[in-house]
Amino acid sequence: MNTLKKRGISPVIATVLLIAIVVVLSSIIFLWAKGFIKEAVIKNGRNVADVCNDISLDISCVSGQLEVTNTGNIPISNLYIKKKTGSKIETTYADKKLTSSQIVSIDVGECVDIEVYPAVLGMSGESKKIYTCENSFGV
Repeated sequence: MNTLKKRGISPVIATVLLIAIVVVLSSIIFLWAKGFIKEAVIKNGRNVADVCNDISLDISCVSGQLEVTNTGNIPISNLYIKKKTGSKIETTYADKKLTSSQIVSIDVGECVDIEVYPAVLGMSGESKKIYTCENSFGV
């Protein structure tokens, strides 16, 4: 009688392959999930979201000129201006740095339904990052 000798994979090689597959899959899942977590931005030893609550701006708009005064002691890197005209929303980036008690004037055209979002410069790891504060200062 003719018998075929069937050989399977050895248990040691099977275990090594299983461990390798688990390591590769867990690495892929870790890198994928890491994209959902934002790295904290720090300013003056505090989380920049907490620093945003301490920002104090005085905003007025006269004849199409938006005047922004930094009445607090936190320096502002720049301003984002959201203007609603009818159903259209226009966002403008104003590269205006404001130190304490500094006033800046920006031409916005019409002074109707305007929101100003200040942005502060903070540290994230070893690099500098600009963080736009979510709380708006409306006019």
